[in-house]
Amino acid sequence: MMKRLIIILISLFCLCTIVVLVFNKNNVANSFSEKGLVVYLLKKDSTEKTVLFTENDIREFDWGQQKIIFDKKFLNEKVIGKGKANKDEKYSSGGSKILSAKYQERFLLSLQGEEIYKGAFKQPFFSSYYPDIPYIEDIENGIRINWNKIEGREDVRFNKKLYDYLKQKKIISLN
Repeated sequence: MMKRLIIILISLFCLCTIVVLVFNKNNVANSFSEKGLVVYLLKKDSTEKTVLFTENDIREFDWGQQKIIFDKKFLNEKVIGKGKANKDEKYSSGGSKILSAKYQERFLLSLQGEEIYKGAFKQPFFSSYYPDIPYIEDIENGIRINWNKIEGREDVRFNKKLYDYLKQKKIISLN
């Protein structure tokens, strides 16, 4: 009788622990997606997404050029090789050194948990893929989100909600 009671108590404890862990994991994942501007890395052939950067990492967002300049703290902590590609690598390798992303991977730009748009990373010179979605290219101290103009396709980078949000947060410049 006592053994049964102990087994039942241990089982209940394990069940409660699992429920708490799952609940906390969901809250942590949702806390990123519900707060401001967040850009995620979408792993190739996976539903997994990880945070690349948030609005807190941005020093300036040049709206006209779609350039994002990161603050020094972000660049010092996150950037492999400090983001300075040598001249030979600039045209031969794709992806993003600053964001440690491969050219095959994709990104998701979200605002307050809502998807604004998805994009790709710069393709290497030998690739025949011509992105019909926004794509990220490294620049000095940041990135530029480019767009290949294709007739009949709307440029999704100039989103009104995103513009209003960046303006409210005072990280936008209108160069």
